Amino acid sequence: MRGKENLIMAMLLVVLGVLFIALKGGVISIAATIMGVALIMLGVIDLINKNETPGIVKIIFGAVLIVLGWVVVHIMLYVLAVLLIAYGAYQIWLVFKDGVKGKDTVSLVLQLALPVLSIIAGILLFFNTAAVFIICGIILIIEGLIVLADEYYLS
Repeated sequence: MRGKENLIMAMLLVVLGVLFIALKGGVISIAATIMGVALIMLGVIDLINKNETPGIVKIIFGAVLIVLGWVVVHIMLYVLAVLLIAYGAYQIWLVFKDGVKGKDTVSLVLQLALPVLSIIAGILLFFNTAAVFIICGIILIIEGLIVLADEYYLS
């Protein structure tokens, strides 16, 4: 049974990765819409079963998720971008605060590599959210292939 579950997991990861690459931000909109509809349906079921308060709350959250799902994601992505840039700048400041005299070039480059990459990632995220979805899609595909390889080639 484990083999079938891993095969399904691998296929889902690869399909989700392809969707992330092909649809970029559309994947989030689709997921938010599906979750919103599911919440509304659960809310209606609660109302039918005379559970008014939970039903109303689920319907409201479902509607908000459908209407504002992408807005919330955009806000979160922008906050993450600002945090990445600020973190990278702070790390660079710390490297120079400690002083660069006496450090060899390789050591200095290694200390600055991660903060610079953090700033680049933040800038990419701030101005080009599609790049993030493409990167996530590639990671999901790789993860799916690793699960598949682990199940069928490494065991």
